[in-house]
Amino acid sequence: MSIQISVITWRLGASSTEEIEEVIPYTDVHHILEELSIKFGGIFYLQTCQRLILVAPSSEPEDLATAYSDIIMKKTNPEKFSGREAIDHLLYVISSLDSIVVGEDQILHQFRNALKVSLPYMNGYLTKIIEGVIRTGKQLRRSTFLKYSRRSTIALIFDLFTDEIRRSKKVGILGTGKMAQLIVESFQKSTLYSHVEMRIYTNQDERTRKDIAGIYPELVDEMGDHDLLFLATSGKLDKELLQSVSRDLTVFDFGLPRHTDESLSEKQGVNIYTMNDLFKLSRNSSLNEGNKMIKNILDEERDSIIRELKRYETKRIWNSLRSRVSGLADQQKNDFIRADPIAEENFRRFVNHLLHITQKELEEAVLEEKI
Repeated sequence: MSIQISVITWRLGASSTEEIEEVIPYTDVHHILEELSIKFGGIFYLQTCQRLILVAPSSEPEDLATAYSDIIMKKTNPEKFSGREAIDHLLYVISSLDSIVVGEDQILHQFRNALKVSLPYMNGYLTKIIEGVIRTGKQLRRSTFLKYSRRSTIALIFDLFTDEIRRSKKVGILGTGKMAQLIVESFQKSTLYSHVEMRIYTNQDERTRKDIAGIYPELVDEMGDHDLLFLATSGKLDKELLQSVSRDLTVFDFGLPRHTDESLSEKQGVNIYTMNDLFKLSRNSSLNEGNKMIKNILDEERDSIIRELKRYETKRIWNSLRSRVSGLADQQKNDFIRADPIAEENFRRFVNHLLHITQKELEEAVLEEKI
C-alpha cells in the first residue's frame, strides 16, 4: 500500500530569501486552501519566518507545485518530497534540526496553529499524518537534549550579540505579537533591563490597547532614535519610515518578506541582520550532541505514523467493502431464503462470517507489508 503524501517547501538554507518572499501569498490564504483542498482532497499549510510548507494527500508533489503556482500566478521551484521522504521531512522540520535555533519550541506551536487553520481543509488521512508529526515534536522536547537547549531566536541573539545588547540604551520593537513579548521578557530577565529605555511600536492596522509585558504600544509614526531596533511585525511596513532612523543602529529584521533593504544597510553605522543572516550564524554554532538519538526517534516515529496510516486505510477499505457486501446480500437474500426465518438467520451468519474472514485477511495483508 503506497503512502499518499506530497510535500513542497521553500526554506532558508535551501531557497534564497528572495525565492521565499516571491511565493508567500499576500492575501487571505483561505481561498488558496479551499482551491487546493478541492483538487487534492485535503491540504495543510504552514508559514513561518523561515519557511513555507504545503502538504497534500497525493503521490505527485509536482502536481501540488504546479497547482500552487497556478493559484499565485508565479513560477515556483520548491523542494519536493513524497511518501516516506515527505514524512521524514516534516519530522525533521518539527524536530527543529533545520531551524535557526536548534531546540526552539516555536516550530511546535506553529504546527499546532497551522493545524487549526488548515483543519477545515484536511481529510482524515492528512490529519493522521500531521497529528503524528506534532506528537513526535512533543516527545522530542520531553525525552532528548532539546529540552535543555535554546528556546527561541531571541535567546540566540542574546548569545551572539552580547556586546551590542550590553551597549544599548534605547531599544525599539515594532510589533505586538508573541515575538515582541519574547523580546521584552528576555530583556526583563537579564541584568540589563534597568539600564534600558524600551518602547514598542505598532502599525495602525494592528493597533492594540493591551500592554506587552507591561509596556503599552505607540504608533510607528512616533518612532524615535534607538540603539537596537527589532522588526517583529507580520504586517506591511512602509520602508520609508526606516530611512529616518538614527545612525549607529543595529536592526534585527524578523520579517519574511523582509522589512529592510540595501538602501538602509548602506547608511553609515546601520547594521542589519535578517532571518537568513541568523540562520547562517546559527549553523556555525548549532548543537550536535544527541543528534543521533533524535534521528533514531524520528525513524521510529516515521514507522509508527506509516503503521497508523495503513490501519486508517485498512479501516476505510474495510468499511467500504462491508457496506458493498452487506448491500449485495440484502439485494440477493430473497432469492435464497424464500421467507424461511431459519434460512434467513443462517444466511446472515454466513454473510457475517464471510465479512470477518475478509477483514482479517485484509488487515494481515496490509499491516504485514514492509514499512
